[in-house]
Amino acid sequence: MQKEFKYVMLLLACTLGYVVVSDQGWIGKASVAEPGAGVGGLVAGKNICLGGETQSLTISGVSIDDRTAAITETTNLYRRTGDTAWTAWTLGTGITALSAGENYEFVVGTGLTDHTDNAWGPSFSIKNMPCRVQFTLPVYNDEDESGTTFTWYDADNNVATETFAANEVQTVSFKVKATAEQYFGNPTLVSLDPQYTSLQSSLKASGVDITFNTPGVAMPNICYLSLNETSFDIPDQMSVGGRKMKKLTGCPKITATAGFENHCYEAPIITGTQQEIFIDINTDDTYAPVTDGTFGCFAASYYVDGDTAELAYGVEDEDTNAVGVDAAETATLDAI
Repeated sequence: MQKEFKYVMLLLACTLGYVVVSDQGWIGKASVAEPGAGVGGLVAGKNICLGGETQSLTISGVSIDDRTAAITETTNLYRRTGDTAWTAWTLGTGITALSAGENYEFVVGTGLTDHTDNAWGPSFSIKNMPCRVQFTLPVYNDEDESGTTFTWYDADNNVATETFAANEVQTVSFKVKATAEQYFGNPTLVSLDPQYTSLQSSLKASGVDITFNTPGVAMPNICYLSLNETSFDIPDQMSVGGRKMKKLTGCPKITATAGFENHCYEAPIITGTQQEIFIDINTDDTYAPVTDGTFGCFAASYYVDGDTAELAYGVEDEDTNAVGVDAAETATLDAI
């Protein structure tokens, strides 16, 4: 009888207690039982707070490149799945307004009105929210338009003026890079770093049903050329790393210049590793260029669409407000 009693108490402790797992500096713990209908008097898998606990979700931020550098980004949003309204939260500060057992959506690095110059982070969801969860999330340090470096090169790969004649094609380029361990554009739009997939697996193993998301866009940023419409035709192509960059039918909000036409292309995230963007410039059949052009890039990230309340991504929102960074980084296409 004593042996049976001990077995029953052990079973209850496993059913009603905490799951505590430590990995990569985070700890997750969950209360996972609720009285009610179901096998053994439990609603299967329904998380609640037991024994007078207070619900809390604390997500701390750390640099994805230097895990000793904390990132306390304040511009983040969450909502219960199915709700319209989003609520702000801060990395490193506990969220105590959630309901255990409900499903939630999160995004790091954007607010309802503040979409620019925030640390880049992922979107993710947590189903069947545990009572108490704590973990550390890798986040990317953001680069703004003042920190990137764009360097012009002529057709001979020199930092010199390119002499264009009428009716010809010249291949010129810009070498682009950001500061080391900083990013111009949100890398989680492209893919999930292995640190995210590892963290997701570890949290799931501890009883936290979390899923990190990515739209998987190879080139979420946008680069553009502003060219004199009299002396330049449409560029033949723009490419990077041997990949042709898709030309867009329209352009984001760019300050218009009389007599100039904007040509926009999908572009990669700019990192601390230098990339070279090649442009096949096609001059007018009759007129040689008499003015310089402008090359520029916008950084993409997440934002909440103000009309639908749904999470979206791009370089500007539905009202053409900037997303990612305040303005494009630009350089001169040296044609004269």
